[in-house]
Amino acid sequence: MVTSALIIGYGKFGKIIETILKNYSSLDYSIYDPHIPEYAHNLQEKVNTSDLVIIAVPLDFFKDSILEITPFLKKEHTVIEV
Repeated sequence: MVTSALIIGYGKFGKIIETILKNYSSLDYSIYDPHIPEYAHNLQEKVNTSDLVIIAVPLDFFKDSILEITPFLKKEHTVIEV
């Protein structure tokens, strides 16, 4: 059962996903974006405390995002890209 989510990327799609989670979901969520100082920390902790990882980055950053989170993923994680 999914109880928490991590949004990676806080551009247009990341903000839309946050709005959906905030208004229409009971999931706890966190945000990670290395380009926004307030969201650019604790990636490992955020992955480890999330069941669902939502990648909402431009295609040019997709591969790097996957490589960055891969060491922290477990088989129980669900990863989706929007």
